[in-house]
Amino acid sequence: MTMYILVDNNQYVREVIPGIDFTLDNIPANVVSVRIIEPTHSIFDHVERLDPSYNPETQEWTVSYSVTPLTGAAFETAVKVYNASVSDAIQRLLDNAARDREYDNILSLCSYLDSSIPLFAAEAQVAKQWRDDIWGYCEAVRMQVLSGQRPAPTVEQLMTELPVPNWPERG
Repeated sequence: MTMYILVDNNQYVREVIPGIDFTLDNIPANVVSVRIIEPTHSIFDHVERLDPSYNPETQEWTVSYSVTPLTGAAFETAVKVYNASVSDAIQRLLDNAARDREYDNILSLCSYLDSSIPLFAAEAQVAKQWRDDIWGYCEAVRMQVLSGQRPAPTVEQLMTELPVPNWPERG
């Protein structure tokens, strides 16, 4: 991502860059850009923002980061926090979907699997399959991450990848 500070006849457009306060007093008159080097990292890395540097030859400020993989107890703690966050987010997703269909939660919805009311039984079947599909997908992602086939997604990224239910029509 490149952010620009345009300098033209003492007028400029200032983009907000967290942690850096540019003013007319500390920007050389010929500076035309600021480069932010976004770190490529895993959620299991320690990311530290380094001090910004100015290169007069390219007339750029550069903000960069140091990325160090977590190890030992820090890694174990990060994995536990990540797993709990994923589990909580998925449980909220499932429970909210059940509430949207007027059930107390996903467990309540799934309990209607043998209902004598066809709509309730159909919704329970969809919910049960959807729940299994979600957790099966999460397990497949976990195995891909552990084998190095993909980086660990953030909780937000993972939530966008999850399967969606195909609910029966309500009359």
